[in-house]
Amino acid sequence: MSIVVFTLCYISNFSFGLYYNTKILSQKISKTKLKNTILKLISFIVGLTCLSVASYLFPIILESLDLNIEIEITNKVIAGLFGSTSIFYATQALGKLKDTILKNTNNLDKK
Repeated sequence: MSIVVFTLCYISNFSFGLYYNTKILSQKISKTKLKNTILKLISFIVGLTCLSVASYLFPIILESLDLNIEIEITNKVIAGLFGSTSIFYATQALGKLKDTILKNTNNLDKK
């Protein structure tokens, strides 16, 4: 579920940024920038997923080796790995949405 939330926040940020940059700032879409954004999303998902799995497996491996190291990694900790980046992208998306709405409102006021 954390992967879904992260992906939604990331795509939301990307979508608002794409509209703002192309329609408000009149910038052209760069294929390289688009490709890098998709690569970044994939690498974040793969990286965070691997980190989550490793965090889950680490205590199990230590226990199987009879190492008495107290490490408690719960689903909340794993969700936190995605949560911190999800919050970052959600905040960025909200900022871009606000900028777009304010810019469009200012353009309407000038007419």
